[in-house]
Amino acid sequence: MPNTFELMASLPPCKRQASVFQDHRGNHITDPSDEEAYWWVTVTLPDHILEGTQTDEQIMHRVYKTISIEKKTGLRNIEIGHRALHGQGKRCISLPVQRTVLTPQEIMIQAEILAFWWLEQIQKPRIFLDQFMIFTAKGGFHGDCLDLPLDWGKPSFAGPY
Repeated sequence: MPNTFELMASLPPCKRQASVFQDHRGNHITDPSDEEAYWWVTVTLPDHILEGTQTDEQIMHRVYKTISIEKKTGLRNIEIGHRALHGQGKRCISLPVQRTVLTPQEIMIQAEILAFWWLEQIQKPRIFLDQFMIFTAKGGFHGDCLDLPLDWGKPSFAGPY
């Protein structure tokens, strides 16, 4: 009888990855995988924000405000790329936006909407940030991932999960 690790190794690659958002039990909310057709909008957090020094709401509010400001002034503190950078040792939060959006301005508008939506979910409080993943983890992050309930109304451009 194969063990759990052997069974997992035999499965086809997953089209999902863990986001920085967790439910009350510590299960990560699913993000699309880097292989899917998404832009990743990455907000790098300032050096003075360390794990546990700010609430999840304060951190997500900073992400939302950074996107809002950068959308108008330029992309100094934001990267738009083809993969998520959180959980890689880069003190940041990456948000997915479908690649059907072509201009940086359109990408930033959708990232701003998504950041505000996540901020609302933290305020409710439906979800929490995994601050370890944001500030400390350096890759190889695995765990149970959950799809969001459909009635939460996640913006459709941010992925089907």
